[in-house]
Amino acid sequence: RCRDQDRDPAIMRCVYSPGHRLWLSYFASLELTIVSLVEQMLDLHRQHAAVKTPHKQTALDRQIAATDARIDRLVYDLYGLTEEEMLLSLLAAQSSISTGSL
Repeated sequence: RCRDQDRDPAIMRCVYSPGHRLWLSYFASLELTIVSLVEQMLDLHRQHAAVKTPHKQTALDRQIAATDARIDRLVYDLYGLTEEEMLLSLLAAQSSISTGSL
């Protein structure tokens, strides 16, 4: 149960599903969060393809960028990357985008 005081929040997370409260490992909780954000990202891209006005496209562009940044941060946390490793990853991604090697 979620009220167990002996659970370490760094390792276990309480999640709620209809009619249930359960503890999941930190990694299972992280996985669920990433999956949810990826589903959001797909929906945002579908919406972006359907909108006609530049204002709405810009708003969706911002939501997509924010969601992408959240996913990146969670993946960095999942792999335990340091701030320096995160920066190197971002620089490598930007470099491959600018050279078209993606």
